[in-house]
Amino acid sequence: MKLTYRGVSYEPAPSTLPVVEEPVGGIYRGAVWRRHRPQQAPVLQPSVQLTYRGVPYAAHLCHAPVHAPEPSVATAPQSAMPQDILAQGAAVAAFHFPRKSKRELLSETWQRHRQNMRLSTERRLEVARQKGDARLVQLLEQELQQLAY
Repeated sequence: MKLTYRGVSYEPAPSTLPVVEEPVGGIYRGAVWRRHRPQQAPVLQPSVQLTYRGVPYAAHLCHAPVHAPEPSVATAPQSAMPQDILAQGAAVAAFHFPRKSKRELLSETWQRHRQNMRLSTERRLEVARQKGDARLVQLLEQELQQLAY
């Protein structure tokens, strides 16, 4: 069977991987289907060490999560890396991000949200006073009292 893509004809290359048909399947829109799995497990390919503009990184040829060692400033020659990248690496290595519990993060988020609501209400109150809208000023003052708790 000949196929065409963007004006280029080609012959499709069928998969040569032997598969086993499993008894588990179903019916979809009236058509019966069965699940297929490879007869042998695919062999995982090793990761390839590559370099882009002097910075080494790992490219994985498979979808399995493989952890490669992170490149450090010491692995690359000094001449290959610009000074700003070296300084950045040292700054990031020296900076420690403290981990917070979920409860602490939620508490901080809630406090920041209340603070933002209070600031927004104060701005709206200031504008209402400038316009001379006594009813809106009264409502916004009540809202500020509720936010104080």
